[in-house]
Amino acid sequence: MSESFAYGASEDPTQFEGNPLAKLRIQSSQRLQRVLDRSVPFTGKRWAVWCFLCLAYFLRAYFVHGYYIVTYGLGIYNLNLVIGFLSPARDPAGGDGPTLPSSNNEEYR
Repeated sequence: MSESFAYGASEDPTQFEGNPLAKLRIQSSQRLQRVLDRSVPFTGKRWAVWCFLCLAYFLRAYFVHGYYIVTYGLGIYNLNLVIGFLSPARDPAGGDGPTLPSSNNEEYR
């Protein structure tokens, strides 16, 4: 797979020889992107890992009796992602596409 879509892939790591933190950041983001790209075909395993991590987080929050504000924020964030996933990409009432006739003497186009 091509790594051209990795974060910071367009930046040459050798240009940051004077700044080792910037070089480390770019290399780590490229490694993470490579792992994510290789995990694409394993849909079931990714869902299983996600469910396990969610269960582990909720059990930790329950037994520690804390992190309720963080849990609330994560819940709202996940709800926002689900709503964005279920919403259409463009507004069907935008008026830039074909429309249904609004009166009897108007022809359908």
